[in-house]
Amino acid sequence: MSDQSPKEVQYKDSIDRKKKHGLTPLGIKTSFTWDSDPKRLLFSLARYKFVSKMLAGKGRVLEIGCGDAFSTRLVQQVVGSLVATDFDPIFVDDANERMEKNGNSKPGYTMPFQILLGMPNLTQPTVWM
Repeated sequence: MSDQSPKEVQYKDSIDRKKKHGLTPLGIKTSFTWDSDPKRLLFSLARYKFVSKMLAGKGRVLEIGCGDAFSTRLVQQVVGSLVATDFDPIFVDDANERMEKNGNSKPGYTMPFQILLGMPNLTQPTVWM
């Protein structure tokens, strides 16, 4: 990609972010869903948006069955801290690799966010599945 600026200025921030951080990869399931049935991905994102409204302002949240945790960031933005869990190590490893690769401090995503295999030992979290 050249170092030129985009022809339309509203895209400058997007181009600058790509140069600095690269593109955000989708997770295993999210990528498959995008390729096979994009409408289904939109329905899934809409559910996470709804949950984020329901949990806004909660201190500690536990998500059980996060899968690849791609959509979990919608909830992460509105709660104090979030722990996402899944029983399948393939999805947990993938989600953690993407978080490590892309960092957990992108603009708008600075709250604690952990993805664990199995069930964590937490005291009085808000739980959702």
